[in-house]
Amino acid sequence: MFSYLKVPQEKISDKMIESVKDRVVGIKDILPDITIEEAYAGLIEGFLYGKTWEQGEWTLAEMIRTQELIEKKYSTNEWNKLR
Repeated sequence: MFSYLKVPQEKISDKMIESVKDRVVGIKDILPDITIEEAYAGLIEGFLYGKTWEQGEWTLAEMIRTQELIEKKYSTNEWNKLR
């Protein structure tokens, strides 16, 4: 996980910590028996807390825009590797 957290060394140095690992924790470290389903449900609950929403079907326009974003943005090296 830590290899994906691209925190600049100067940001770590500013906080006088030796590593990003000193500032983050894994869910399994806190709740070793949690299941994937429980973690997923907890994330959804956290993201939706205090918000009004309703589940529905995607419109054709949303589906077209999604495909455009996949092809032109989210599948590019610039987005995935050079950030």
